[in-house]
This record gives sequence, C-alpha cells and structure tokens, in this order.
Amino acid sequence: MGTIKEQFIVDADGQRTGVVLSISDYEQILDQLDELDAIRAYDEAKASGEEAIPFEDAVREIDQRRLPAVMVGGFEWATTGSSMTLTILNDL
Repeated sequence: MGTIKEQFIVDADGQRTGVVLSISDYEQILDQLDELDAIRAYDEAKASGEEAIPFEDAVREIDQRRLPAVMVGGFEWATTGSSMTLTILNDL
C-alpha cells in the first residue's frame, strides 16, 4: 500500500478526534484488513490440527447450516451461497 493521505479532525483543544481518508485509501485499508483476516483464519485452521476438507464441501456444509428463507410481509428473503434473493410473493 502506498502512502495514505489522511486529514485529521481536531477539537477546540487541538486533540485529534477523527480522520478523513480518500475513498481509494479507505478501500485499500479494507482490502488489507480482509487479507489479514484470511491469513489469521488460515493460521488458526492450520494450528487446529483438524482435517482439511475441499472448498466445495465446506461451501455445501455452510449452505446447509443457513436459515431457510424468511417471509416478511409479501416478500421472501433467501440466501444462497454468497447472494441474497428477494422474491415478491403477492401484488401490493
């Protein structure tokens, strides 16, 4: 990651109370946090000593644990893999 160009928000005493970042700097920070989370998860999984399973099996197992579709009003919300579907069940 390159140099971050931040601007600080200060209070009346000159104490930093916030920060302003460009969208691109913010997105770079989020990407790096995601990568760190993935590295930590990998390290934890490796250290656990549990048997590794193929990715497709893991996704299938996660999908089976998800809650079924939820009906709210005339709508049905359902998750499949990493997506969410909204179905309108009746005309309004």
